[in-house]
Amino acid sequence: INYQPTPSLDALMRVLRGVRRDQPLVVKVKDFKDPREEAVFVAHFPPVSPADVLFTRSSATGFWSTTPFDGVLPALQPDMLPDPASTRPPVSSSFAGRILQCMAWVDVRPVCPADGHFYRNLGGCGLVVDRGRGLVLCSARLVVNPTSNLSVTFGATRIAATLAYVHPLYPVAFVKYDPELLPADVVPDLDLPNVDPPNVDLPDVDLPGVDLANLDLSSPRARLCIGDMVFVLSGTQSALDRIDAAVSSRQLLSTTACGSCLNQRFYNTEEFSLSPMPPAVDTDVGVVVKDERICGLWLCLPECVHDGDRHRHVGLDIALVLPALAQLRREDTTPAAVRVLDVEFVRQPIATARALGVSLPRLQQIMRTDPRACSMLRVRRILRVRTPDTLSLEVGDIVLEVNGRDVLHIDDVASFTSKSVRLTIVRQGRQLELDMPTTPFCGANTRRIVYWAGMYLQQPYYTVLAQATRLASDVYMFAHFNGAPIEATAYQGNTFINEIAEHPITTLDDVVRVIQLVKDQGALAEFNRRVGEDHPLRSGTMPGRDVTIRTVLLNGDDAVKS
Repeated sequence: INYQPTPSLDALMRVLRGVRRDQPLVVKVKDFKDPREEAVFVAHFPPVSPADVLFTRSSATGFWSTTPFDGVLPALQPDMLPDPASTRPPVSSSFAGRILQCMAWVDVRPVCPADGHFYRNLGGCGLVVDRGRGLVLCSARLVVNPTSNLSVTFGATRIAATLAYVHPLYPVAFVKYDPELLPADVVPDLDLPNVDPPNVDLPDVDLPGVDLANLDLSSPRARLCIGDMVFVLSGTQSALDRIDAAVSSRQLLSTTACGSCLNQRFYNTEEFSLSPMPPAVDTDVGVVVKDERICGLWLCLPECVHDGDRHRHVGLDIALVLPALAQLRREDTTPAAVRVLDVEFVRQPIATARALGVSLPRLQQIMRTDPRACSMLRVRRILRVRTPDTLSLEVGDIVLEVNGRDVLHIDDVASFTSKSVRLTIVRQGRQLELDMPTTPFCGANTRRIVYWAGMYLQQPYYTVLAQATRLASDVYMFAHFNGAPIEATAYQGNTFINEIAEHPITTLDDVVRVIQLVKDQGALAEFNRRVGEDHPLRSGTMPGRDVTIRTVLLNGDDAVKS
């Protein structure tokens, strides 16, 4: 407690006797099953609480007794309180001013439903990371619908923008505007690190914006450690908020896709938590600062209209998004395609990995390589819809190596560039070597939508593939208009189309081709001519015909919609 060790109950009581009720407690705890599992959090005494009591059990009689405990001192009087500025890390006005000037407001106006999201205008704060190229970093929450029209506002100046990149693994997106439309002194250059493209070993790369000496380099990427004292700067162009906190824990990010709108899920990514938690209201992106260096991002996850927690925030190490930013900083360069294992991992404590068959020499090797390692990676779930029947991995496998390199962190198995990888695993006490295919991960960044008969058709995105039992076609029907012809068939959405008018459907091109075949082009042209001449009441009945649509639901059941 408060950085003082408490190895016994007596030591704990001594520390509590020096704590004041109006002061926060910095508490460090360890998992009783695995002492290397640590967490740090900040606690506060409630404004009103019962008297502190010490419970004592007599070793002679076995009876319990209670006595008042004067451990916690009363609150200080206002004139006795220290200056708040002296109790938190200082930040220069010039540094805070640069962050404030780099804040921009991003407005989003969707055109049509896509990727699990309907019509809903959004707006939130973004961070200008490259003034010369007009790059704004924002939460992926703002651009979950790729059909949106975007604009960026700087003070009273509002200019059009485009979606440059949605990161498939992390809840981060980049928006691009034309810097020629802004005065040169409106937005300064933000001092972010510069790194080489992906597939470089980040600890060996000079990151001028991150103080590597103060970060944990025991793992393949520089990241904040549990217990690091930081502060979060967030806000808008008119105001900047500062929240002091400590890195309380690090865990794998796992979100649940909504069964109604099938939003993008995030997993196989490590997040960090802060204590106390910064307020979530109107904060889409903030910078996590340590020693006046940007070390992380505080991001709002994409929300779901069916979710009660619509403002969940996570901490993300800045090193994770720097490779994508480095490629975007190059002219006409789009970040390379990401390939992933269609597998979701969970952490397996090292204390129990031995019982699952991991050899003692292997555990000793891990501890020599990374003394802070406290867990390994175990397969929790496999996405079989896009992988062959001869899939190598199974649920419960523990991954030891990828292409001959030890797996020490989730980043080692999060993404790849090759079409397959060589894995060393432990399965039911046996060590095996397997070849595992990788698949492209598009995330949620749809580029093409076909609207027909009131239906919105697109390629299935990753969250749909994660929940589908089988992939019937590459045409996914997500939404429809009320009153559309398809609504008469009691269609509820979230289905694949594999046949229209007895024509097999595999791709969106097949849909367009079949639509042209079933149309009466002559009657349609005459109908459009009459409507164009402003005679809608005398234009007659819109020409068309009934067709049969065969679909496959996410659970694999076939359905016929007439």
